[in-house]
Amino acid sequence: MGSFNVSCGVSRLSIGPGTPTVLIPLKQHEDKFNMSGANIVSNYGPMEFFIPYTLPIVGEYDDYGSLENIKKIPATKALERHFGFPIEELVEHITGDPKPKVPELSGMFVHKTIYDALAEGFPDEFGHGNTAWFQSDVTVHLVRSLGFTVTEPKPERERYSLKCVHPKIPELVLWSDGTWVETEYRGKKVNNTGIYHPYNLFAFLTKLKLYIPPQLLKLKGVLPTDVDYACDLEQYLSRKITPDSRIRGCLNELSLHRDGSFYLYKESSMDFDKRFYQYYERLFSDPTFRREVVAYHTFIGSLHNVNTLLMPSYNGMQCGNVHASQALAKTVLDIATAAVKERDDLDAEDAEEE
Repeated sequence: MGSFNVSCGVSRLSIGPGTPTVLIPLKQHEDKFNMSGANIVSNYGPMEFFIPYTLPIVGEYDDYGSLENIKKIPATKALERHFGFPIEELVEHITGDPKPKVPELSGMFVHKTIYDALAEGFPDEFGHGNTAWFQSDVTVHLVRSLGFTVTEPKPERERYSLKCVHPKIPELVLWSDGTWVETEYRGKKVNNTGIYHPYNLFAFLTKLKLYIPPQLLKLKGVLPTDVDYACDLEQYLSRKITPDSRIRGCLNELSLHRDGSFYLYKESSMDFDKRFYQYYERLFSDPTFRREVVAYHTFIGSLHNVNTLLMPSYNGMQCGNVHASQALAKTVLDIATAAVKERDDLDAEDAEEE
């Protein structure tokens, strides 16, 4: 037995000894997916087969399938408190040395440089930034937060059945299906395609010279997790509810603004393990911890943008064929260089047309 490299779960490039590395602890998804076809298309997104179990663990790859020099931060100390043993032992459990009374876990190695890039977020296909302004849906929660009153569903309307009215825009009705809205202005349907994102709603209100709720503009600086809907986290935690019910709330029911503030909402595509929230409950007042969670949510969203699943890293040849990895890196670089040039040329043409 000897040293070996592992594969980065995003880039597929080899990670060698001493490389700054992020380990993503994962648990197998309870819903089994029977795949057919050449593409996986699922509402679970990157979490089709595996879901996040804890926040990432950062260290250096140790040359034998694990991490060393692990970065000790409040989040790792919280895991040590919960499990009752050092973070190094949890890492060994994830990477192949199982411990009793700990759930069976998997892991995904990622080059730290690549993790950091994805955690910053990428523009979408239209060049839009990673904010709720461009990427969140106009959900019924969002509509309420903008000052609209939402009535009971109208059974005569099949899909867009929730009537939403605003006291300062009496001539406008938004008909919501819970996720998107259709518009009715002075009794007539206006848009044929619906309104899907906050910036679409802003453009619609601007075009008709209608009142624009100030809360709408705040979404330009908010993460795209369909977020600032129900109530402030501190209010949530101060309620007379049991710890178990808070745990069931999960971190996937918390939205995170870039300034670190939290809001709670009821529906989410972030399908984290139900214990995720429990490990870190004491840390929500720590701004640094909140930024880490914001970064992790952004990383998961970026995986969706770059068509990558959360999956354990594959390991082939024991020693890691460094020559094959080098050849792969050069080939990928050639393809990426050509693709970047093509995209730059198209952007330049679009700029000239404008």
